[in-house]
Amino acid sequence: MLAKSSGAGRVPTRAAAPAVTAWGMGCSEACSRAPANGYEVTLTGTPVPGKATPLTLTVSKDGRPVRDLQPYLGAYGHLVALHSGDLAYLHVHPTGEPGDGATTPGPRVSFAATAPSAGAYRLFFDFRHEGKVRTAAFTVHATGGADGH
Repeated sequence: MLAKSSGAGRVPTRAAAPAVTAWGMGCSEACSRAPANGYEVTLTGTPVPGKATPLTLTVSKDGRPVRDLQPYLGAYGHLVALHSGDLAYLHVHPTGEPGDGATTPGPRVSFAATAPSAGAYRLFFDFRHEGKVRTAAFTVHATGGADGH
């Protein structure tokens, strides 16, 4: 939305976006499990600013591991992270890919994610099973850094 201008020759400016204070869907606090339309996804690992950190997401349905994930956009999963406050964006591809002879179609999908700075991040994990794409959402807090601070 543009801000109103009352003076001639003034250039309209964009209204400041409100600060993000609540994330909404999935886990709303730092957590390691999130629902995804009848599935449960467990997150292992916490991002560290400036350092590639392993994050593993494990998909289950009805308490059983899902071992037949289907490729979605060339991978068994995609991870998007948004940083609270400035909404910096990360899109991370998993380690390995379908058909490489080493990557299994679940239940675990692993990523090496580098958070650019400390703070709260909202993670969105997309995966495909039984022909449908589903999304699990997590909130994590990146603290420390490559130098230990």
